Amino acid sequence: MKKFKDMSPRQKVYGATAVAVGVTMLLPDFANAGKSMLPSFIADDIADAYGIDEALALSIAQTADDLDIDPYALANVINHESGFNPAAKNPNSSASGLIQFMEKTARRLGTTTAHIRSLGALDQMQYVRAYFEPFGPLRSKHSVAMAVFYPRAINWPSFRPFPLRVIRANKVFTPGGYLRRMSRHAKLPAVIPR
Repeated sequence: MKKFKDMSPRQKVYGATAVAVGVTMLLPDFANAGKSMLPSFIADDIADAYGIDEALALSIAQTADDLDIDPYALANVINHESGFNPAAKNPNSSASGLIQFMEKTARRLGTTTAHIRSLGALDQMQYVRAYFEPFGPLRSKHSVAMAVFYPRAINWPSFRPFPLRVIRANKVFTPGGYLRRMSRHAKLPAVIPR
């Protein structure tokens, strides 16, 4: 029998889910306590995969859990957009921070991109959470990535072309092209099984 630490992230989730389902039937209070531990297991995977601070990984996992977002997809898109660098800035636009907030988006969240860049990664997660809250559940890598890159494309098929201005600015033609680019450096599975 494999030890828990030797299991793949997917095996850990399957195991935790099976335990939670079984325990829910027998001891609902215990199951609820177990469910609250799941983000910490996922955070370990995120921290190990990307070599980031455990507190940041837990913040990502907890944000994803609270908002019903796939946590691995969220970690992968943060890695793609900023490499977990909270001060990252796109030299060709105002895009800044962990998920490359645009100035207009920052203003909608009650701040500026300069302020966002001045925050540490953990403090910046409050803005990541606020950004994702209106979207509702995002359970696929496509929906999480498009929520950050081009929200209108959340429900688009992967082959639908972006508008010309998006193509010119980013040199990516479709949501599928963006996802392939993001996946090249992703270190976590595409999606947590549910």
